[in-house]
Amino acid sequence: MTSESSQQSPLLTPGQTRKEAALASLRKAILTGEIGPGDPVREVQMAEALDVSRSTLREAVQTLVHEGLLVQEKYKGVRVARLNRKSVEDLGEVRVKLETMAAQKIAKDPTGKSQKMLREALEEYLASGDLEDPVAEQATHLALHRTVWFAPGNEVLQRVWTSIESFVNLSTATNLAAHHGDVARQHRRHTEYVECILAGDDDAIAAMVEDHVLDNVLLYRLRPGFDALASQRRADFLL
Repeated sequence: MTSESSQQSPLLTPGQTRKEAALASLRKAILTGEIGPGDPVREVQMAEALDVSRSTLREAVQTLVHEGLLVQEKYKGVRVARLNRKSVEDLGEVRVKLETMAAQKIAKDPTGKSQKMLREALEEYLASGDLEDPVAEQATHLALHRTVWFAPGNEVLQRVWTSIESFVNLSTATNLAAHHGDVARQHRRHTEYVECILAGDDDAIAAMVEDHVLDNVLLYRLRPGFDALASQRRADFLL
C-alpha cells in the first residue's frame, strides 16, 4: 500500500490534499481522453501511479462516480462511464428543446438580470482558457450551460438540469477530449452561442442551440475515429 507520509507528493500543489490531487489527476485524465469510456480504474495500479493510498483513491473515485464520470459495476469494479449513441442522441433531443426555451426566456428578461448572469458565466469560461487546465475548462463550460437553465428562474427547468447534469458532464467531456488543445474553437463557439441569445431573436436562438448541442452528438457518431487518435494517450496513462 502506498504510504501517505509527510513527504510531499510531486502531484500536490500548495494547499492541496492528496485526495484533491488524486481527484484532479483522474478528472484530467478522463477529460483529456487519457482514459476513455469503458476503461477500468485498477485500484492498486492507479494508487501507485498517483502516489496515494488505496483508501484515498477510493474517496476520489466515489466523487467521480457521483459526478457521473465513473461507474461502479457489481463484481466488475470501477470503469470510466460510457454513454451509448442512442443515450447521447436522446439527451441531445431533450437539451435542444428545453435549452432553447431557457435561452429564449433569458433573452426576454425585462430586468436584465438573466443576461448579466449569462455574460458573467461566459467571462469565467473564457478566462479558464488562460489557465491551460482542462479540468477548469470543463467546470466553467458546464457552469455556463447550467446558467442557461437556471437564470430564467423556472424551477422545473432547474430540476430537469439537476437530473441530467451528470450525463451532460459525461457527454461534453467527449467534446473537450476531442478538441483538446483547440481552445480557440471552443471559445469562439460559446461566444457566438451567448451573443446569439443576447441578441434576442427567437428563431436564431433555436437554430444556434440546436447546432451547438448537436455538435456534441456528432462527436459520438464519429467516436471510432476519436478512439483511434486517443488510444496511445490511454495506453501511456494506464500501463
